[in-house]
Amino acid sequence: MVKKILVLTVVAGGGHNSAAKSVTTRIKEMNPDAEIEVVDILKTYSVRDFYITKYGYATLIGKLPFIYAAGYWLSNHGLFKNFYASAPLRIARNIAPKLYKMINESKPDVIYCTHFYPAMALSLLRQAYEVPPTVIASSLDYAVEPFFDKARNIDYITIANEEFIPGRLHSGYKLEQIKVTGIPTQDKFYKKPNKLALRKKLGLDPDKFTVLIMFGGGEWAGTYKIYKELVKAYKKDLQVIVINGSNKKTFRKIERLETPSNIKLLNVGYTTEVERYMGAADIALTKAGGLSTTEMVNIGLPMLISTKVYGQEERNMDFMVAHGVALSFKNTHDLAEKIDIAMEIKDLFISKFPLIRKRGADNIAELILNQEVPKYDKKYIASLDYNKMKRHMKILLDETIHITSKKIV
Repeated sequence: MVKKILVLTVVAGGGHNSAAKSVTTRIKEMNPDAEIEVVDILKTYSVRDFYITKYGYATLIGKLPFIYAAGYWLSNHGLFKNFYASAPLRIARNIAPKLYKMINESKPDVIYCTHFYPAMALSLLRQAYEVPPTVIASSLDYAVEPFFDKARNIDYITIANEEFIPGRLHSGYKLEQIKVTGIPTQDKFYKKPNKLALRKKLGLDPDKFTVLIMFGGGEWAGTYKIYKELVKAYKKDLQVIVINGSNKKTFRKIERLETPSNIKLLNVGYTTEVERYMGAADIALTKAGGLSTTEMVNIGLPMLISTKVYGQEERNMDFMVAHGVALSFKNTHDLAEKIDIAMEIKDLFISKFPLIRKRGADNIAELILNQEVPKYDKKYIASLDYNKMKRHMKILLDETIHITSKKIV
């Protein structure tokens, strides 16, 4: 059985690290003897790109969402695909030699990627070099995202739902490479909540319709604005839980805001027990992150999603609405109407969750552990010149950008 697993992740929105944690937890539960190493490849091998990715992504989503949306659309279409892929491919090229050296030193049995950067780097390497371990990467959205089509030399890509198989085939993957596992979340989100008991513990009214507001953190936080819209639009009795995450500024702004008499507010800062608040709520006012929407599907919490989401989050919203577990809202007036509708059709929501719920972390952990243990060629490894590899990677990069990515034999 597979024993040594290398998990490669990237900080970009938090979901990639969360997915890594969910999968590694399940691996250890299935095989306590497993040796797991988790590496943020940008933080480890390219600090500049780490900060650009971490803060640049957040700022773009928060301050210039239309530009992000345009870039996302163009990166999926026609001649622009290669242009927009060139930047992440160059990052992959830069980290590849250092990553390859680490792989040959630690000799993992399987490499699991929660981001396209390491998947791209390994795909580039496999065009000319031996990479013995099985390489598995996870798509963490309900979409056929860009850039994974530049990482086709991996062994498997895991996806959220069967609906995305044709799109992955169109992007160049073979059917045997595609594994429908679902998006990985922690096991605690599968436990059926005792709504009334949780409300009592949280000091909430057990019988009042309860809305949870989770609208991101950091630069792209929209919690305060959404809460203001809600109290302005909704004039009936309502119970509201607001989760601000690490955004202390938003927490304080909501504390200072006068709460109308029809609203009972529980204003929450940072928490590691988000499942308690999800379990206490009837519906969530939320963005459409791949991980957060999956957590809500697994715990059985319907969603109200703003149409002012972009890129992959727009695709996630479309999927959830199309499958009957969410409604979307356009503006303040629409929000009030949709809350009333959600009250009326909450039983319909509940009936739809089992149709799309998957145990992603279990499925991916099982896929990883069921791979064959690879053989490393000591003579081949000893012959490698990692300094020359940098120049070679540039050649491979040019071929990947301008020509269909193919393994060099």
